[in-house]
Amino acid sequence: MRKLSIKKSENIKIKCPFCKDKIPSNATRCSHCTADLSGKEAQDNIEKQLKHRKKNIIIGLSFLGFLVFLIVIVVATSPSSNTPSSEEKIAVNIKDVFAPNKNDPYSVVLIIENKNSFDWGDCELKLNNEFKTKMQLISIGNNEVPLISFARKDGTFFDIRKYTYNSFEVQCKKPYFDVQKYSY
Repeated sequence: MRKLSIKKSENIKIKCPFCKDKIPSNATRCSHCTADLSGKEAQDNIEKQLKHRKKNIIIGLSFLGFLVFLIVIVVATSPSSNTPSSEEKIAVNIKDVFAPNKNDPYSVVLIIENKNSFDWGDCELKLNNEFKTKMQLISIGNNEVPLISFARKDGTFFDIRKYTYNSFEVQCKKPYFDVQKYSY
C-alpha cells in the first residue's frame, strides 16, 4: 500500500509563516511580505502545515469511506419498492370462466387475476362462502384454478351444472417473497 505523500508544489497553497497570506508551498520567498522562506524555522513551519494537510486529507477520506459504508448498509437493508408490506391489500378477482365443455365439470377453469405487483402465498379461495380451495401461490397476472377443486366441508364439489357463483373471496396469509424476484 502506498503512503499518502504531500510534496511542495505550486498547486498546494500554505500560509506564509510570517505574514499568513497564501503562497505556493514550494516558494522560497513570500510574494506578499518578501520574507525569506529558506531558513530552518520557515521550513519547519511549512513541513508542519503540509503534515497537517495530509492528516486532514486522511481524516476526510476516512469519513467519506465511512459515509459510503453507511449508505451501502442502509440501501442493502431497506426493503425495495417492489417488496410488498404485510399490510398490502389483496387485489385478486375472477377475471373469466373458461368452460370448453359445460357438461364436463372437470374441464371448467376459473381465471383468477392478481392485480398486485407481487405474488401471494398460502391462500384460501371461497365461492359462495361455502366452497373452498387452497392455493400455495397466486402469481402476478392470470392464474387458472379448476372449478372442481372448490369443495364444501362435506366433500361436495362445485359443479357448474348445479351451482352458480354469487360471491368470491380470497384470503392470503402473506405476500410471497421469491429471493430471485425481490431484493432486500
